[in-house]
Amino acid sequence: MSEQKGNKLLVLLVVITLVLVIGLGIVLGYFIFFKDKTTGTVQNNIKVEEKILDLKEFVVNLSDEEKTYIRITISLAYDKKNKKLDKELPNKIPAIRDVVIETLRKKTTSDFKSNNIDNIKKELIKAINNNLINGEIINIYIQDIIIQ
Repeated sequence: MSEQKGNKLLVLLVVITLVLVIGLGIVLGYFIFFKDKTTGTVQNNIKVEEKILDLKEFVVNLSDEEKTYIRITISLAYDKKNKKLDKELPNKIPAIRDVVIETLRKKTTSDFKSNNIDNIKKELIKAINNNLINGEIINIYIQDIIIQ
């Protein structure tokens, strides 16, 4: 009888140990695989204090078959703490304006539907950032937009 109790106790200890090891594996696996996603979300919620550079008004012909043009006022936002970019941007305004004009000239009236403006902003940010050395533009603000 004592051998059966000893065997039952041994089986019980093995089962408890397996449950604990499996549970620990699940918990560790969860933290290892989902840790990066949580950290990324926290980093994305960090607010950056912006400085704004006004690029003034643009009047650009669109690529529609009809003679259509856009009148748009754009400002660029960048990290206020980036002093190197702060010094670089005034010297790059002609190149930045050229990139904006070049990008907008390829657009048609239908490209400026309200749900597509964000895509145009992203395209402009990418094109402008390709010309910058000391930092990057983090947002574009459109004050006025008229298409005729």
